Amino acid sequence: MEIPKNLSDALIIVFFLLAYILYHVHHFKLPFELIVLVSSARENFDHRTIIRNTWACNESGELGYRRIKVYFVVGDKSCPFPTEDRVDAYSCCPWTPQATHLQITNQEALISSVDDNKKSHQGNILEPQPVGLELTASRYPRLKLFIAFRILHPIIIRKFGLHESIKADASLPRIPVVLLNGANQEEVVRVHFSDIDSGILQNNFYYQPVEAFLLPKDFEGILMLDIPENTDISYSGNINNISAVFCLPPDSDTVIYFYQSNPNIRCWSQLATNFIYDIDDFGDLERHITSRPERHKKWTAEKWIEEQRLLEEKNKFSDLMVVQQIDVYRNLANKLLLAQKKLMKWHTYSYVLKSDDDCFLNLKQILKHLDSIEYKTFWFGKFRSNWAVDRYGKWAEWLYDSVVYPKFACGSGNVITSDISQWLANSSDYLKVYQGEDVTMGIWLAAAFGPVTVDDQRWHCTKTCSPDMFSMPDLTAEELSRMWADNMNCGNPCGCE
Repeated sequence: MEIPKNLSDALIIVFFLLAYILYHVHHFKLPFELIVLVSSARENFDHRTIIRNTWACNESGELGYRRIKVYFVVGDKSCPFPTEDRVDAYSCCPWTPQATHLQITNQEALISSVDDNKKSHQGNILEPQPVGLELTASRYPRLKLFIAFRILHPIIIRKFGLHESIKADASLPRIPVVLLNGANQEEVVRVHFSDIDSGILQNNFYYQPVEAFLLPKDFEGILMLDIPENTDISYSGNINNISAVFCLPPDSDTVIYFYQSNPNIRCWSQLATNFIYDIDDFGDLERHITSRPERHKKWTAEKWIEEQRLLEEKNKFSDLMVVQQIDVYRNLANKLLLAQKKLMKWHTYSYVLKSDDDCFLNLKQILKHLDSIEYKTFWFGKFRSNWAVDRYGKWAEWLYDSVVYPKFACGSGNVITSDISQWLANSSDYLKVYQGEDVTMGIWLAAAFGPVTVDDQRWHCTKTCSPDMFSMPDLTAEELSRMWADNMNCGNPCGCE
């Protein structure tokens, strides 16, 4: 039977139309209503598997016709250093002390006779210098300068020092040097310098001995010259011409890690105060150094296996978004920006939801509420206001100067409109990143974009459950699986009676 020419032409047109549609579906060009970016650590295979089989799966038809795409955002590289050989667990900054560098030959740096398990030091291990504070001007309405640090191996504090150019006078007969515990701001020790009791002069500093006390590994401290408000200080000579120069040693060579508000500045021409310390249990530190090659070998083997598993996962699923970034906590803000850039290239979309791989999401409820929001440009989440800036611990922030952050949405889940997402992508080369992606987003948008914020308590910031919640964080893979099963069985992720 011969097919009429007009029907043949119609079939050809239909064929090419279908080919066009299939091509664009394959190349992610059809618009999505919602794209979910799940920040995921490379090693979190179990969490990703559970999410694929639970709230990210639409096999039950719960989301109906809604076009949604879920991506797990992972860095393309692991940190090459084992956790024990980093300055902390949240970054990829190596800690590689060298035994030869920890031997002091300058006798002036020795405090007193010490046993074989201790070595005495002033702050800079490579060239014996004091750990100290910058003094950049001659007069201060409030001189409360400080340096913040983290202990990588236990040390014993022996003496505190004050620069000889700073003098007590009638307005301040005693000048206090204080060490604070950074975690709780409690005072550890306070030493006073006066004309009557100035201490012993050594290398441009007057030193006062203190009863020896140990600062344990991971202790975070603040050493500060604490001058009351409206107090003027006396000084001798031209403070800017004093020859003493303090340079922070390479962090990898020390037992102390110095927090810096400006990582590009390593040296100062003037110090206000310092301390002298012993390394405690030097034998333990030497064992840590000698066992480093074995740790590195084991870590490298583990990361090779992890990389092979990731390649298999990427080939099996179409939901891994790999960005060019070392996959550690301190790089989360960069991961977010790189993901936004990829989205702009790959898709058209209405909304972007950001979450983490330890979170439960109720996409059906989230989409239902998105339909009711009347604003064109908005940021939808549970917002924190006047959140204090931490200077220590996992959320330590040394690049943002304010004492509180701008309003930001908590990390279990929040949604931005496509125009905000595209602004982030287009501005990514110029945006400064801070310690976490959630607070960083708040800083970016407060400074430049100022969208309407839609605050909703159903985005849970902590591990508390309610039947109508949009999200809940801090879950194990097993908890995620159980919550989804309950949600499907009785409509309540908190449990079925």
